[in-house]
Amino acid sequence: MEHLLLTCPESWTTDDKGTFFESFISQLLRPMRLRIVQRLRVTGMEIDLLAKGEDEPKTILVECKAQRDPLPADVISKLLGNVQIRKADAGWLFSTSDLSKDGRGQWEEIKDDQHLAQQFVWFPPDKIIDVMKSQRLVVDPESLVNYFDLDSIGDWTLVVSPTGHFWLVQLVENGIPVRFSVFHAATGALTNKSTAQEVAKYSPRLSSLEFMDVSNRSGNSRVTSKSSKAPVARVIFGDTWDDPRPTRPSDFVGRDDIIEELTGFLVDVRDYKTSTRTLAIQGPSGWGKSSLVLKVADLAKKEKIGRCSVTAVDTRSAINSAFVCEALRMAFQDAVEQGILSSNIVPRVESLSDPLDSKGLKKAISELRERRACVVLIFDQFEELFSKEELFETFNAVRELSLDLDARQIPVVLGFVWKTDVSLPQQHPGYHLWHQISDRRRTFKIREFGSGDIKRIINRAEVASAKKVSPALRARLVEQCQNLPWLLKKLLVHVLQRISSEASQYLFLERELDVELLFKEDLSVLQEDHVRCLTYVAQHAPIAVAEVEENFSREATNFLIHSHLLVRSGMNYVVYWDIFRDYLVDGRVPYIPWARTFQRGPAITVKVLEQMKGLEPRSIPDIGSRIGLKERPAFNLFGDLVALQLVESTSPGLYALTHYLQDFETTAVAQFVQSQLRRHIVVRELTSNWEREEPMDPEGWVAFFATALPRSSSFSQKTIHQYANRFKNWLLFSGILEQRGRWLVRPNGNGAQMGILESKILRLGIFLGTAGPDSLVRLLELLFQSQEGLTRVQLKNLALRNAVGDANTLGLVLLDKGGSVRLYTKPASLEDLLALVKVQLLKEKAILIVRGAVQLEKTDRATIGRLLQKAIGAKWKEASAKRYATGLLRYLDWVEPNKQHV
Repeated sequence: MEHLLLTCPESWTTDDKGTFFESFISQLLRPMRLRIVQRLRVTGMEIDLLAKGEDEPKTILVECKAQRDPLPADVISKLLGNVQIRKADAGWLFSTSDLSKDGRGQWEEIKDDQHLAQQFVWFPPDKIIDVMKSQRLVVDPESLVNYFDLDSIGDWTLVVSPTGHFWLVQLVENGIPVRFSVFHAATGALTNKSTAQEVAKYSPRLSSLEFMDVSNRSGNSRVTSKSSKAPVARVIFGDTWDDPRPTRPSDFVGRDDIIEELTGFLVDVRDYKTSTRTLAIQGPSGWGKSSLVLKVADLAKKEKIGRCSVTAVDTRSAINSAFVCEALRMAFQDAVEQGILSSNIVPRVESLSDPLDSKGLKKAISELRERRACVVLIFDQFEELFSKEELFETFNAVRELSLDLDARQIPVVLGFVWKTDVSLPQQHPGYHLWHQISDRRRTFKIREFGSGDIKRIINRAEVASAKKVSPALRARLVEQCQNLPWLLKKLLVHVLQRISSEASQYLFLERELDVELLFKEDLSVLQEDHVRCLTYVAQHAPIAVAEVEENFSREATNFLIHSHLLVRSGMNYVVYWDIFRDYLVDGRVPYIPWARTFQRGPAITVKVLEQMKGLEPRSIPDIGSRIGLKERPAFNLFGDLVALQLVESTSPGLYALTHYLQDFETTAVAQFVQSQLRRHIVVRELTSNWEREEPMDPEGWVAFFATALPRSSSFSQKTIHQYANRFKNWLLFSGILEQRGRWLVRPNGNGAQMGILESKILRLGIFLGTAGPDSLVRLLELLFQSQEGLTRVQLKNLALRNAVGDANTLGLVLLDKGGSVRLYTKPASLEDLLALVKVQLLKEKAILIVRGAVQLEKTDRATIGRLLQKAIGAKWKEASAKRYATGLLRYLDWVEPNKQHV
């Protein structure tokens, strides 16, 4: 197997590199009796080389393409077009790479067309080498094999550089190249070690090999010393259900939809129903991507995905680019062991740069085609290749393998498990690769865990631990962990290992899923040296085992491995959970949105707090009986109280008022609840997206709540309305929102209902302008001047009863159970208040109907009354309809005085 490597100094410009390759090709053409004109520029085209016959009148356009990526079909089309335009005899294409899938298809069509075959000739790398050997520019590497054990000889690479031509041979041990030697290509003489290493540096891929000095060997001498080779680590699952490593396939739950999609895709590849050869499994940290991959591999092993083998490797074990070829060899070896390939197949990689050209793999690929079978290689933790600059070449090796598989359409699939909460800057080489192959891959995105999935996991954990999760805690886990499988597992392990009784699990509930506290508990059992070692690995992971053990004792690393806090991946150490690693490095814990849907409202909560004042800690059933609640509703209520940290567990099953709050008067409780609700995901959304003083109607609030609350799509409309209205009551009680008639407002400062458990609303619904603007203005003037507000009796005596109704419907006043009326908000001036009222009026449905009628020149009171009656669905007498129309026209004239509505 022979390959061509054209190399130039990195400091050279693109133009310099192109000139070098053209000069190299020119040397090959001159012995063919062709006179060369380099870089010919003519109107509308640029031709690399123009060759004219020395002995016969013929003209050949020569295109020189020096690149690693496969050439697309348009390179051929463009050259053939230039041949036609320039009326040349032929076009020759010299390339250092293969053709892409569409390019090869076009090449095959050309070969089948006698006329086109005379006009176009392609010189791939192997043909260029054949020309050089026939012209005796280089020796045949077959003449150099006596220096080596024949079984160890792998790929011969002809390195063409400005300093000369060299043959570099890759030497294989245990199925993969690990050593190399170099010869002068023109003479076959061995180079010295220094020159050989310089030649190997031309390719980062080859520089990972170890130099082998054979200057004292000849005649089939054997190499007895073995080269050390870094192993490729497989993705492995945990030993038990509570192991923090990926879940055992037997314990795997859910993801049925994505498993079905993945399985269908692999079957399509196997049956040649798709040309895609790359897949990506994407999702945030801790969403179970590795566990999913192991489940799919297990299904394939059990022949539930017919004629398909799946190999998953841990990318964190990579130390150089040879990792990719060793992983590929491992995938084919797994196929042999699973019976997908016959036992006489010996997967052997002969070239780190072009593994698919290896004889052993070619034979295996041919058998895959015959058997209609498929080999899948998945790189887990793939984003780790971007973490260190020395691994960029490993990344390039994956990229080239992906492009080769795509071009050759062999039944081998590359998979990437990719963490979506990692972002790459545009200047990062990985950014461009990921986007370059975006149109060549099939992406599978991990969805959130559903409540049914979580319940099944809890059931299995209960069986495995022989312990029960309390109904309240089960509900809480379902509510909070639907998109965080890692957190669900962490919490279940904590609860079922450390909390014995059902009642004591409420002690856990009050911690609000404090991930940082869980991590601190993991570290609390460690000695100082253990923590330093773990932090050091987290800061440098993946990091070589030897480097860690130079700085820390073997006792420390063994203890951490036994505790599943440190994981060995090949010759590297890593911290298994990325989330835990982030915490160790910079103290960062993931944001877990608080999305509680409350079971009861503020009134009964305050009632419970009043009952618990001065009492010794009591059980939930005891407190529930004092306020007339049965046991299950009482447990649900205490779930709210614990979530709001209004009560706390003093010992298993017993609860007292929280030590955080000393004053349990209603206003103090409301202020404390406000501080708790600021963390709720719905409150965060309204803080970000709801302008202050912007009114929202009841329907708008329910829609806003449903959009902000995660997983609300799984609720019925009735349930969403219940949750939205119950949560609204908490927001009103805590002063985060304010009710103004039928409108909800996010107020400046605290809302008017803060600390109020009951407020009587005189009337809600559609504004109909029963009082007239003069009466409304008079009412607002009186209330603006009053510090304490006025009673409804006083206002009735002033003939302002209807004005109070209008003001209430517009959300301008608060009517409390004591009979007083006061403004919801008091702007800086009366003028500002009246301006706000006018803005509000132009949002009212009835005003908009009347305004629309006037614009259509329908100003008759009876006509407007009928329009209102139809739009509102009211059953008025004609006189009443005309009266409402008159009142609304007066309000419209007050808002827009220059338009003469009345």
